[in-house]
Amino acid sequence: MTRSTPRGTHDPMSPTAAAPPEPPDVDHHDYDDSDTHAAGETIVRRNPDEADTSARQSLADLLGRLGWEGRDAQSVMAGAVARSLAAKQHLLVEAPTGTGKSLAYLVPAAEQARATGAPVVVVTATKALQQQVLDADSPLLARLWPDLEIRLMKGRGNYACLSRVQAIADGTEETLFDEVVDPHVWGELLSWTDTTDTGDRADAPDGVTNAMWSKVSVGPKECVGAKNCQFAQQCFAEKAGIAARDADIVVTNSHLYLLDAAIGGSDETDDSDGKDSLPWSPILPPHRDVIVDEAHKLAETASRVFGVEIRHGRGKTIKGVCKGLVKDEQLDGVVAADDRLLAELLSFTETGPVDPSVGNLNIALDDYLLAVRSVAKKVSGIVVAVTQPKDAEKKKRALNVLGGAIEDLAAVLRAGEDEDNDDVVWVEGDGRRKPVLKMAPVDVGPLLDRYVFSRRTVAMCSATMTVGGDFNAAAEELGLTAGTWDSVSVPSPFDHANNGLLYIPMGRNKPLTRADGTVLPAVEALVPGPNATDFRDRANDLTLRMIEAAEGRALLLFTSWKALNDTTEWLRDRVPYTVLAQGDKPTGRLLAEFMADEQSVLCMTATGWEGISAPGPSCSLVVIDRIPFPRRDDPLINAQRELATKNRRSDFHSVDVPKAARMLAQGVGRLIRTVSDTGVVAVLDTRLGTKRSYNGTLLGSLPPFKRSIHLDEEVLPFLRAIAEDRRDKVPPIGTPTAVETVDDDDAFDGIDEAA
Repeated sequence: MTRSTPRGTHDPMSPTAAAPPEPPDVDHHDYDDSDTHAAGETIVRRNPDEADTSARQSLADLLGRLGWEGRDAQSVMAGAVARSLAAKQHLLVEAPTGTGKSLAYLVPAAEQARATGAPVVVVTATKALQQQVLDADSPLLARLWPDLEIRLMKGRGNYACLSRVQAIADGTEETLFDEVVDPHVWGELLSWTDTTDTGDRADAPDGVTNAMWSKVSVGPKECVGAKNCQFAQQCFAEKAGIAARDADIVVTNSHLYLLDAAIGGSDETDDSDGKDSLPWSPILPPHRDVIVDEAHKLAETASRVFGVEIRHGRGKTIKGVCKGLVKDEQLDGVVAADDRLLAELLSFTETGPVDPSVGNLNIALDDYLLAVRSVAKKVSGIVVAVTQPKDAEKKKRALNVLGGAIEDLAAVLRAGEDEDNDDVVWVEGDGRRKPVLKMAPVDVGPLLDRYVFSRRTVAMCSATMTVGGDFNAAAEELGLTAGTWDSVSVPSPFDHANNGLLYIPMGRNKPLTRADGTVLPAVEALVPGPNATDFRDRANDLTLRMIEAAEGRALLLFTSWKALNDTTEWLRDRVPYTVLAQGDKPTGRLLAEFMADEQSVLCMTATGWEGISAPGPSCSLVVIDRIPFPRRDDPLINAQRELATKNRRSDFHSVDVPKAARMLAQGVGRLIRTVSDTGVVAVLDTRLGTKRSYNGTLLGSLPPFKRSIHLDEEVLPFLRAIAEDRRDKVPPIGTPTAVETVDDDDAFDGIDEAA
């Protein structure tokens, strides 16, 4: 891969490099760490067999103290993670929902940290998962290790910046908003910064918008660093970082972790003496061992971190931080250049790839870059007296903000000029929001290998790590080198075969005879192929029949907003139940209402495929309208398809099928969340049963539900039985006798799809 310097690092050798006069500080922790682990410090390796055995025993001891029953799958995972870290061998783990994977990786993480004396970093996909580890899991581990230190590290932008708040208060920085803000909430936010102990946005007053928060916080490239800041001793982010340096386990999110890895570079360490050297980390504490939860999202996050996003409004930010340093006329020129770029981006009516090296887009980018560089030159030439630390801090921050803008603009221009560049540049917009100019590497594998896997040992887990039961697709996407990784797939604790059905409304042109002699009739396809003109009407009719049988209690997952909106309005006129829809309210409130109203129906797209968990009686039916193949007009995925073709591989089977398999597995996984959950997953896309070239891969990625194509004979009776059990408040056990085993091979030996 040609591109070797991700966003967030400076490449001085590039012919169009920004070369900001004063690059941002990256090591913001200006304190004596003589009692903590430093980069280059060595830690003794552990014996993998002993680590495996010890982790399993510690997990059993912990569960015993908690009065919980142990699970074989959880024990297997804990031993595998411990062995991986001790042997310095990367690990891929598929751990289905209900495995108890948090404790299965936290117990070996604690043992590794305590045995080696070096911290283990746990990386989660979201801040919510971070908080769960801290609030729910940390107290459990304390039952076994009372002195175990677990610390949370969020990105610098999650904390209020006292320096910036002071600049707003004394008028040295303007607050120029691109949107209307509530002055009362804005005032509450400023007052809160004077009284808060944490400075964490999670503790901020209600109603604070992203626009407001952006004015009182800074990103890692904007911060002037502890050595240059008058508020270093009070800094909320610094305090969190210092606390993390003494931790056994540091919990962070994948975005911050990859940013830290990118800034930290790819220095190699010499472990030939049988000891591990701790690689340097600019943000996180120096560490060797990493555990990644929800690792199926890691490559997607890496695309964002190693890429560039240029959004309208940065010009006003530059004007605000440079106020008083440069004449207003020159700053107005930056704002005008930002506006001209927006106007050019608006000329692209659809999301699609663009060439930044030609046409009006090139002119707009170049003009913007020249305007920012001109301001940076002026600011760099300002001489600040030693007796004026506040002025020096203001200059430093201005240069950091300018340097970040120069770096991003120059990177996009380089992508258009370098024929061998493997980045794709595109304009993204949907007509509802301002368009964004984006750039991302087509293949993040080489970058992950260089900045993460070549420097540290990483154990990665997810409920959907495999594609068709195979780990190779995930390993290739992540850039794992053959021979450097192991894998383990642990069984689910749930009885999918007896507690659920997978229904596909396809046809079968001959009767089906069960093992017990029961004969089911031939059946016609109730829904045509997803491209048929009457697909939506017939899919809605079928969905309505299932919702009526289930008496609500349904989660409907869609692959497009149009389908979601059309079906939502159609259902609201026809069912006596509350129909909730994504977009009507914040997702958290929708889920709370869905859980509270047992017979409601929830319609979701996008985040609903992974972000919804409704265990218990609220969800006994999950309906998926189509196989979630990625869009054909997605610029980044199209570039990945082209790369696969260039490498003489099928773009469809190398790119589309793996992505669809993981997303489909996530959607199907919304049904069974506890051992007592029962229900039906209905996939209305008949290609799942008929397309022999790939349906085996998709089906092999799903839980082992019984499968059915018979609506009246099996699916509706099953849903009615569950609804009756709900009415009687008796938890259903297993599958009602009306539903019988479906032979996997025969069940989908049906007629071709209609389209």
